[in-house]
Amino acid sequence: MNNKKTKILLVEDDQCLVRLIKYSLEKAGFVVGLAENGQEALRYLNDSTPDLIICDIMMPIMDGLELRSKILQNQALRSIPFMFLTAEAQIADTISVEELKVINFFPKPFLPTKLAEKVQDVLNKHNYKKKHNEREKKKAKSKNLKNRIFEFKYQRFASAEK
Repeated sequence: MNNKKTKILLVEDDQCLVRLIKYSLEKAGFVVGLAENGQEALRYLNDSTPDLIICDIMMPIMDGLELRSKILQNQALRSIPFMFLTAEAQIADTISVEELKVINFFPKPFLPTKLAEKVQDVLNKHNYKKKHNEREKKKAKSKNLKNRIFEFKYQRFASAEK
C-alpha cells in the first residue's frame, strides 16, 4: 500500500494501545497523528486535517461521542471519515450511527493488521463516494449550463419571430 500522504488522527488514551496501533498503521504506510482525548484532538484539527479519524469512545476530559458531535458542528471537519474503537459492545449498539455519521465501529481487542485493512477499506469507500459526488456535481453543472444555453437560444429565437 502506498499511503505515505494519507494522514490518520488516532484519538486514544491507552498508551500501550496507541503504540500498537501507531506502529501497525505506520507499517502499512499511513502517517499517524496522536491525541489522548477529544480536547487534544480538536487542537490538532485546528492545525491539520487528517484523511480519517480513529477515536476511542471512553476517554477522560472529552470522550469520543462529544468529540464527534463537535466535529459534526464544524462545516470544515464534518466530512472527515470517522471510526470508533470501543471495548463497550453495548455502547456501539445504542449509538445512532446515522446521527453521528460514524463509518464504523471497530471492537477492542483486535488484530492490528485487521485494523490497518479496515482503515484502507474505509478510505477506499470514502474516496469512491467523494469521486462519485464530484462527478454528480459536474453532471448537474453541465446540465444546468445546457439548460441556460437552450433558454438563451429559445429567447433569441422567440424575439426574432416577433
